[in-house]
Amino acid sequence: MNIDLTGKRAAVTGSSGGIGLGIATELARLGAQVVLNGQTMESLESARDDAEPEIAARFELVEGDLATAEGCVAFAKAVGAPDILVNNVGMFAQGSFFETEDSFWENIIALNVMSGVRLSRALLPKMIERDWGRILFLSSEAAMNVPPDALPYSVTKAAVLALSRG
Repeated sequence: MNIDLTGKRAAVTGSSGGIGLGIATELARLGAQVVLNGQTMESLESARDDAEPEIAARFELVEGDLATAEGCVAFAKAVGAPDILVNNVGMFAQGSFFETEDSFWENIIALNVMSGVRLSRALLPKMIERDWGRILFLSSEAAMNVPPDALPYSVTKAAVLALSRG
């Protein structure tokens, strides 16, 4: 398959490392200008500096905490009108259902689910206006095959599946 994303702008959340950086790198390799996102400028600069020069030249760095509404607003403003949004950001943790505090549930839902809701709601209208755009959500097999020691994570990934289908 020949995919040419020349002239397209992509935003990948949680892309200072791991799966997000892999996705961002491939989008850049296909020709897109790519906005990387991470919680610290140091991690973003490290990701850019480790990339091949032709890939690094296609990266724009936007620091921000997407677990907050304010962070999502700032990120959406910084990325402008991307053609592609990859909702990748997320956190994983294991622990006892009975010992997991409400504050942890609230934080993991805010990051893993609400960041995708907020960013999609902010950026989708611009895609509709241009009559072209793609929004992707990354979930996990844990959404369907729930490990008992990772229930909050699994709940958020099941919510991401429902959100993407809706």
